[in-house]
Order: sequence, then C-alpha cells, then structure tokens
Amino acid sequence: KFNQSQNETKTGVSKRDREGARMEVKKIKQGDVLCYTWGSEQTNVDFFYVRKRTPKCVYLIPVPSETVGIPKKGSFVREVKPKLSGCVEGYESRKKIGMSYHGDAEMVRMDYGWARIWDGKPVTETSYA
Repeated sequence: KFNQSQNETKTGVSKRDREGARMEVKKIKQGDVLCYTWGSEQTNVDFFYVRKRTPKCVYLIPVPSETVGIPKKGSFVREVKPKLSGCVEGYESRKKIGMSYHGDAEMVRMDYGWARIWDGKPVTETSYA
C-alpha cells in the first residue's frame, strides 16, 4: 500500500517542490488563437480567436481552418491551421477558463473537452470520407 504524505498532491509532487519550481503558467490573453481537438472515431479540429478576456471567462470567435500542403490521394488525414482572415464576425461565445491538470497552462472548457493556446504548428485532423 502506498502512503502519501500530507504534503504531497495526487501527482506525487510535494508542496515544497511545487513552491521551489516556480512554474510559469501560460495565460490566455486577448488576441490568442485557441485549438480544440475532439472526436472519437475521427479527430475534429476547431480554432477560436480570443476577442476579450475577463478574470474568469473568454469571449471566442470561431476561425475556419485551412489545409497545409496537399493530402495524399485517398488519405483521410490532413494537417490544418487557422485561417485568421476568415473569422466569423457576429458569432461569439463566452466560455469559462480552467487550469490544466499540471497547473502549467490555462485552458477553456468546451462541449467535448478543452481548448488550449495554439502553438503555431499545423494540427492533424482525420475523417472517414
């Protein structure tokens, strides 16, 4: 049986180690692009532009995606990135800000998971048609 000390969290990191590490938290700010991947039999990718931020919420505008490169013929896999010039003005949603499990980044709660700050790299999307 594992005995967890009072100073350890569920991740096994002691309070002293957490405080000593001084982890830098990636905070969501106005102007960021968020990436949201979801799906069970296929991977869908949605991008959102952060129009406004409050201490607990963000206001998001959907951003269409565009394919990067040329997918192989017959392939159901493609790389996508946001097409910022195609933001859908007039449609905006408000979402609550949360914290990642490790406490190193803010995320936004979506319908089927969490949106994170896009790292600028193409994201893999799959489909079956």
